[in-house]
Amino acid sequence: MKRILAILIVMSVSACGSDTQKGGPSGFVRVDILGPASLEPGQTASYSVVETGADGSSRALSAATWTSSDTTVVQVGSSGMATAQSRAGETVIQVRTTTQATASKEVLVLPNGTFRVVGVISEADQPVNRVPGARLEVRTEPDLSAPVVATATTDVNGRYRLYAVPPDAYVRVLKAGYLDTTEHRQFTAHANMDLLLKWGADPPVLAGEYAMTVQVVQCRFGRPLPPDLQVRRYRATVEQTGTALTVTVRDARFLTHADGESNRFTGVVTPSGANFHIQGFYDFYYYRTYPPVPALAELLPDGTLLVMNGRTSATGTSGTLSGVLSGLMVHYEGTLPGSVRWLEGCSEPRLTLTRQ
Repeated sequence: MKRILAILIVMSVSACGSDTQKGGPSGFVRVDILGPASLEPGQTASYSVVETGADGSSRALSAATWTSSDTTVVQVGSSGMATAQSRAGETVIQVRTTTQATASKEVLVLPNGTFRVVGVISEADQPVNRVPGARLEVRTEPDLSAPVVATATTDVNGRYRLYAVPPDAYVRVLKAGYLDTTEHRQFTAHANMDLLLKWGADPPVLAGEYAMTVQVVQCRFGRPLPPDLQVRRYRATVEQTGTALTVTVRDARFLTHADGESNRFTGVVTPSGANFHIQGFYDFYYYRTYPPVPALAELLPDGTLLVMNGRTSATGTSGTLSGVLSGLMVHYEGTLPGSVRWLEGCSEPRLTLTRQ
């Protein structure tokens, strides 16, 4: 995992279905991809690229390099001829011209008369708590013995994307520890559908005192942390309100800022353990979320900072919870808020909480 993964580039589609990313040669200010925004499985279509000048004039380009972000959904040849594969889904067709101008276009592959449905699965009692790892099954009738025509699984943020959803759909959601739920919906277009899951039993009590360890499992990029920084041990107090958790970390000096110390992070109870989110200061710089400082930043004796961040689905019993953070453990020089310099770092450290 690299720091650059924190930057998400959201590509919007214009009325003609194209997105200009970089200008063309001098005098040309726009590059567009022309072609259909959706295809049926097995269908072929020709895409072309057009440059538009500052004076409004345009010209078609015959020489360009074409790529698809997911070739299992759409394959595109050197001439811009694209072929949809048998799997429903979406891809981004990209083009680079001989003048190094680039553009991209989102393309959906769906059987005729079906739709894309996206949304979030949350807990019914506390909708702010998202449910990762939930399975969605789509059928055309309520009978569970009927064939499943579309499936999806929620990601770490509880988000899902369903493709090839029929107009009349029964959407079943399953996750261990939660009650199965089925929604009957009718669709006439692509849609957003958020759903709620109820606990199958009272959530376990995780509040208490813990020994907490953050440990590098494998350094995957850059200059690795020195051995004395690859394992950090603390005491932690877990407070619980319903399924919401707050973890306060002790036994070290932490960065102090206007809102307090950088020694707290949040989580939610799940049937298999808990989901934790240790916010990083890049959440502010790249996503503009607050506070603009780390949730967990240890101030080392030499004045440098050791920042830990990421999300994890920690599994285990009420005695021990453990999971790998989809984030970073980074050593910085400098001040926050302010400017810092990256010294060393490792990705995906393991977070473990052991009840005392």
